[in-house]
Amino acid sequence: MAVTTFYKEQLVGTTENLLAKALINGSVEVTTLNITTYPDSITVEIILPPDMVVTRIDFLDNEDNIITSITGIEIDTSVTTVFSHNIQFVQGGA
Repeated sequence: MAVTTFYKEQLVGTTENLLAKALINGSVEVTTLNITTYPDSITVEIILPPDMVVTRIDFLDNEDNIITSITGIEIDTSVTTVFSHNIQFVQGGA
């Protein structure tokens, strides 16, 4: 059975409501998230802190629970850097 657009939209809405902030490298909190929603996905953009090498980004809810993590990255933010992460909802997983 295919996942209907209705259920994908429900997942998008729930995820949007959960996303409250980002934690960079386990220590620097970013509270400004630019969120764009689509019928089957959500895109989160953040401005990364300057003058550091970002190796981990955790997106958290209001109670500091991790919603999703991005690891295995190495982003040098010696210039202003906007990071964009898309969460796609598809049948069989997210």
